[in-house]
Amino acid sequence: MSRPIITVDGVDGSGKSTFAARLVAELAVAGGTPVLVRVDDFRRPLDWSAGNEAARYYEEYYDFERMGWLLRTFAAGGMELILPAFDGLAGVPLPDRRVVLGAQPVLVIEGVFVRRIPTGTIPVTAIYLDAPEAVARARLVARDTARGRSRAEVERRLDQRYVPGQRRYHLECTPRERADLVVDNSDPIKARLMHSSGRAAPEIVRRALASLLNPRP
Repeated sequence: MSRPIITVDGVDGSGKSTFAARLVAELAVAGGTPVLVRVDDFRRPLDWSAGNEAARYYEEYYDFERMGWLLRTFAAGGMELILPAFDGLAGVPLPDRRVVLGAQPVLVIEGVFVRRIPTGTIPVTAIYLDAPEAVARARLVARDTARGRSRAEVERRLDQRYVPGQRRYHLECTPRERADLVVDNSDPIKARLMHSSGRAAPEIVRRALASLLNPRP
């Protein structure tokens, strides 16, 4: 039986990190031993003063080959994963960390551009989080200013890097249209299923998502 792999996609500010953390908690309740992987940890240090920011953000910033290798290692039954880390404020890599997998491992990968990970024929349950553009933008501004960046710098990055880069991603990879589940994440506490492709997910994933999208009163 294949090991469950779930991807959580969406634009910056759609609530991927929060949703993925809640999903990991529900997977643990359902009996799994989930491992959360963040696409942002696969970033590369770049000199942003050279070249078009949106193009470099899309084409150079993320190490998708390493993500694909990690996914294949997990799917092939590997008993441990070597995960990178990245300091986004300093723009530098941090030491790798070793994760030993449990008895019923489930891999959850969250972040932008997850549809670009080379998965081959490995089955993946793809979740896309939908949120109004204004809501997503406000969340991102609040998050990054709380981390110490000026509002002007956050807005500049949005307009020159993130928004055009992610627009290109949606045009080239159509992640929303190809997702197994599209979730309205306008209110992260009341995430709501908008669309299902009908493709069957592993039982443990179905149980976790049922609890997450239909919370107990």
